[in-house]
Parts: sequence; structure tokens; C-alpha cells
Amino acid sequence: MVSANYGKLGSIKTLDQAKFIWRPIFDKYNLTKRGLRAEGYEIREKEYDDYIRQGEELYITRDDNLVSLLSSLPLHRKYVFSNGPETSIAKCLDLLGIAELIDGVYGTDFHDSVCKPEVECFVKVLEDIGMRGDEGRILYFEDSYKNLIAGKDMGMNTCFVRSKTLEMEGRGEEECAIFDVVVEDIGRELKGKVPELWEAGGGGGGKG
Repeated sequence: MVSANYGKLGSIKTLDQAKFIWRPIFDKYNLTKRGLRAEGYEIREKEYDDYIRQGEELYITRDDNLVSLLSSLPLHRKYVFSNGPETSIAKCLDLLGIAELIDGVYGTDFHDSVCKPEVECFVKVLEDIGMRGDEGRILYFEDSYKNLIAGKDMGMNTCFVRSKTLEMEGRGEEECAIFDVVVEDIGRELKGKVPELWEAGGGGGGKG
């Protein structure tokens, strides 16, 4: 999985040690894999992804509320925009039961050398889905404050999904007031908070 500088990685014995090394790399580069490369580690990419992404089925199960919500929005295009590999994203969508309800998946294979929250990454996806210059018709969902701020700065409507990511990024709950919508559970709360999505002639939707 990692060949260069293996000795340094091999010295990690506890989860706390791993977090100590991982956190500054992730904060600096926004993507652990890219950060490890930039810091001089040589990674066998597929092995790395297969290893760190294994076990999704232990944590992700079918979400009938989410299935019902997405099924009720046939007039809106729905995309997944992630810093994860497409193969892992596809597996997660399948486990959730929503794979057939998503119009497109954009992950690290598509992004290539960029990632969220970099503007270039957003632009690549927007151009590919034909929404560049029409960002105001997108509702962008995120559990990462810094990623959602990037979308907001580009003119998108924003929905923050509460998660531990907020604390990890050093942000407070009160800071989320700048976003258009804040939810805990998209499947249960979205219709009550953004009813206009179900109105005839509504704009296009984006999924983050």
C-alpha cells in the first residue's frame, strides 16, 4: 500500500498516533492520499483505496426515508460530488438503496489532481453537468463546512448536514447560520425545510 517512507508509517501503533499524523496532512491538502504523496510517500492507489474503504456494509444500510425523498424528486437531477473514489461511492449508494436514483457520480478519478474545496474542482463538475454560470439553481448538500463555504461563494444554495465534521474542522454550530438550510436527517427534514423543491417548475438540484 505504501512503499516509500514505510518505516515512518510502520512505527504507528495506536489510533491516536495515526490521527496525530493524519490530521495536519488532511487539513493542509484536503485529501489524505494526495497529502501523503506530497509529503513524500509513494502509494499504490488501488490497494490504498481498497484497504481504507473496506467495511462500508458494517456502517451503511438501506435508508428508506432517503429513497422515498429522492424518488419524489424526478424533475431534479441529482449528483454525488465527493473526494472519495468512484468505486467506493457506488458501493455506498448501493447500500443506501439509492444508486438508481442518482444521475451522476464525481469522485477522485474524475477530479484527477484537484479536490474539494478547490474552486477548480467545482468548476470541472459544473462544466460537465452543464451548470457552469447557473449555480443559483443548484442546492448543494455537505457535511463539511469548508466544502460548503466554497459552494456558497460560487453562488450555490447550500444545505449543511450536521455531523462530527463541524467540530473536526474547528467550527461552531452558530457559524452554520450563513447557510440556507441546516438539517440533521435529509430524508426526514428536507421536505419541511425546502418545500419549493416539490413545486412545479423548480430549479435543478445538486447533490454533494
